[in-house]
Amino acid sequence: NSSYPALHGHTKVIRSLQTSASGNEILSGGCDGTVMIHDLRTGKPTLTISASTLFVQRAIFAGSQQQYVITGARDSTVKIWDTLSGSLHRTHSIDKGGKEYPCCMCYSSSQFYCGTAYGNLLDMSW
Repeated sequence: NSSYPALHGHTKVIRSLQTSASGNEILSGGCDGTVMIHDLRTGKPTLTISASTLFVQRAIFAGSQQQYVITGARDSTVKIWDTLSGSLHRTHSIDKGGKEYPCCMCYSSSQFYCGTAYGNLLDMSW
């Protein structure tokens, strides 16, 4: 529908969306392997991260001030990124013969859980 403003940047399907706690930003992860944060007031991207060579299954804000983005990708990795610099903070591999990958994630305070393609719930708290 042309009456809805579009936020641009991804080149393939968007698989994950989450608004920030303030409601001023939106985080997206896509099949192009990128994660983007858009400022909803301006419509412009404030951060673009090349998170995976395969598609990003899920992306979430984390940290008490949402200073991190956590990505789960089809390459069997869970990565933690700094939202200010875009730099990679930590990488976790959950690979089991190339078939296990993160499907969903949730974060609360310092608790972090990842649900996988094989039905496992992993406590990845740091």
